[in-house]
Amino acid sequence: MTHDPRLPTLEHVMDGNPFELIDSPFAEGKMERWRANAMATGTMGYLAQVYEMVRNDAAALEQKAAALDAKKSAVLGTVNRLLKFMSRVDALTSRVEALEAKHKADEAEQREFDEEPLIPSP
Repeated sequence: MTHDPRLPTLEHVMDGNPFELIDSPFAEGKMERWRANAMATGTMGYLAQVYEMVRNDAAALEQKAAALDAKKSAVLGTVNRLLKFMSRVDALTSRVEALEAKHKADEAEQREFDEEPLIPSP
């Protein structure tokens, strides 16, 4: 950070007559040294509060992100279990359908056999 030569340094502001008029970034023109010191102190206190708010917000956001990651992980686990279950159901359904088709074919064959006339053997 560069120093603006129009403004006094911190050492110059802190030392000297408190009623001396000095250039300050807090006002147009000049203001008393004590007033500039008080405004700088208040500004630094406010900046500390802002820093605290930002830090707390960042911590809360980090906690929310961790909770969201945990929920996402739980949902993905549930979806994976559901997909495995559905694949097993599909496999069982295929087996049952194959067995039903075989059973129907066997029944049709049996009906054909039963409908054929019996021819006595000579």
